[in-house]
Amino acid sequence: NNIGTIKRTHISTAGLYEETLVAKYIYYNPSDTDNSTRVSYDSSLLTLQLTAIYGESMETREYKIKRRPTTFTW
Repeated sequence: NNIGTIKRTHISTAGLYEETLVAKYIYYNPSDTDNSTRVSYDSSLLTLQLTAIYGESMETREYKIKRRPTTFTW
């Protein structure tokens, strides 16, 4: 029943469970690939196309997220 919402779930090692609503009215339709919310991961780049729909209004945004470099010092 959570279709159309994005939630963040955090579970700590102490057993604490916390869920936060991040977004609602998210549009997902696998047969409408141009407008639907989708995600892809290639090498170290995460691409997120997020579409929200409310009533007759629809808006799509694309986010490109690069992985943080890992640095080690010995």
